[in-house]
Amino acid sequence: MSDWMAAAACLIEDPELFYPISTHPDAQTREAKAVCHTCPVQGTCLTWALNTRQDHGILGGLTEAERRTILRRAERNATKARKAASVAALERNQMRRNSQERRGDVATLTTRGLSATQISLRLSVTPRQVRRDRDQIRGAR
Repeated sequence: MSDWMAAAACLIEDPELFYPISTHPDAQTREAKAVCHTCPVQGTCLTWALNTRQDHGILGGLTEAERRTILRRAERNATKARKAASVAALERNQMRRNSQERRGDVATLTTRGLSATQISLRLSVTPRQVRRDRDQIRGAR
């Protein structure tokens, strides 16, 4: 048994209280949560329950469904963070591209009728940079 578990308020309660299967689960859930809310290790218990993906019972003051919601939200946030990091890396790489290469893209997209704003969104540069590139292209002719 972990040190934090030895300090848990639930140790002096009937373990069945934290696994509601009675005909009145809402009342039992409220009672179990009330015990959890007085517990000095509630946060540690909740962290343990989330980290170990505990599927049953009231742990850390939350039901299985409430813990699943937290885990799903954390997974969505992690996915969003990974996507944002990937986009940021692509943007950094785009900025590092050879300016001649970028100017070629600007020239091609300009001939296709795209505005500076549309081109800037595609190439991950500012509209001002697109206009500068266009000016340099025109000057080179």
